[in-house]
Amino acid sequence: MTYVASIIEMNTGVGKRVLLKQLSLITVSVTNKMLWASGRQTTTIEDMAYSLMGIFGVHMALLYGEGINAFTRLQREVTKMPDD
Repeated sequence: MTYVASIIEMNTGVGKRVLLKQLSLITVSVTNKMLWASGRQTTTIEDMAYSLMGIFGVHMALLYGEGINAFTRLQREVTKMPDD
């Protein structure tokens, strides 16, 4: 499992300790989570935002067709969370 985690870390930037559940996702800063997303490629703009909901612990409606507004809504929800 450590080998697979190393490969995932290398390709996504998500730390191996997070992947192996040695470090809680809650303790990772918003900045680091956004860095993980920066290299991500998705089919639609909305999918970029929707794929981050779990990482940030955000719940919001999926509204395909809204384009970049999905990311704006995600950012709004993230800013409502306690500071890191």
